[in-house]
Amino acid sequence: MLIILNLAVIFMVYVDKKIYKTFLTPFTVVALTFLLMIDLNNLFISDIYGYYKVSDFSILVLLGFIAVVFAVACLFGYFWYAPKCRVAVKPKFDIEKRINYKFVIIIFLIGLAAYFISLLRDINAYGFGNLKGKASGIFAHLSQLAFLIAPLLWSHSKSIKSKIISFCLIALTFFMAFLYGGKYGILINFVYIMMYMLIRKDSNVKRILKYIAVIGLAGLGVFIVVYAVIPSFTSSGADNSSNLAFSIEHFFYYLLSPIIANNHCFTHPNASDSNIPFTVIINIGKALSGDKNYVNPIFGPDFACGQDRVTNVSGLFGEVVYCLGWGGILYIIVIFALIYIIFVMFKLKGMYKLTLSYLLSSLLFSFFCNFYTVSGVVLPIMFLFAFETYFQLIRRKSDAKRVSDNNAKLERLAGHDRMS
Repeated sequence: MLIILNLAVIFMVYVDKKIYKTFLTPFTVVALTFLLMIDLNNLFISDIYGYYKVSDFSILVLLGFIAVVFAVACLFGYFWYAPKCRVAVKPKFDIEKRINYKFVIIIFLIGLAAYFISLLRDINAYGFGNLKGKASGIFAHLSQLAFLIAPLLWSHSKSIKSKIISFCLIALTFFMAFLYGGKYGILINFVYIMMYMLIRKDSNVKRILKYIAVIGLAGLGVFIVVYAVIPSFTSSGADNSSNLAFSIEHFFYYLLSPIIANNHCFTHPNASDSNIPFTVIINIGKALSGDKNYVNPIFGPDFACGQDRVTNVSGLFGEVVYCLGWGGILYIIVIFALIYIIFVMFKLKGMYKLTLSYLLSSLLFSFFCNFYTVSGVVLPIMFLFAFETYFQLIRRKSDAKRVSDNNAKLERLAGHDRMS
């Protein structure tokens, strides 16, 4: 079954590349990520650490979901993207040229200051070594602005001096995130910046592989810092060598346990709360109505992934089936249709570059869990979409005014010629 999966995914990626002329598509990001995790676990890591293998049935179901995403990609490609490519298009929208550098600096510093205030408050309340999961409140939400605007901060930095300053500011933001110990926030935001750097210019395979290597090493680095470096400073008598060995093993456990958990989810469809896939929408409604009985998207540690090893995440597809049953296929179709609307608008018109970068980042981690149930992921996507839409509307108005002024000028010239 593993051979069939590899051959099928490689074929679909080839067709997808033919349609969109790039490997950086939502389908390819999802398909190759799932393929890599399954191969890595079943061929290597499961034997080293004693993890369960992904079953043939789970591989078959995952291949089915990958095929569904491929079908969505083909439909948007053949019926929207390809026909529009044959027609001459206007110059593409470039968010970098529409936003003033000073404005970018101000937004970033607001986010950085909010992060610093939040960190000081939480250190005072919980202590330096107990910060994990404690970020909350208005300052914690505002701190996300620093991450979201970081790609523009970097791309606006043209001189060596400005690049050094931007790098230090962005690094400081990630350092504070490290102190909080939340891994998914660090990794998603780091990959978001990497994705932006990749899609802002045409990237060949060599450049993409280079960024993938950086992302992989960064992921391992996060675990070493969180589970080996920080404990050596916060815990007296910590054994650094055992912490390092644990951090490496925990990296693979964290990386592969969700893909293994599909074994449970696909054999127990519709076994959990059907509200979970719609957590963010439901909880926004509850917040607006004053209802504090929020939906909790976190599963119990129900999914076995090895001897005495369990997890509470099982990837986008596994969690959807676990909550919605096989009818969750419709949920997947809707999610990817929305993503492909953004993707095709970017490919054709250059619109929603930041939003697409964040979406691709979240898709890269779709093997881990359904991040579209996490407000810390969905709200930034909504903010970026609104942010970019605003500047695109401004551009449309300025373009319309310029056309109107040109027409008025031509009419005045025509009137002058008639009088002459």
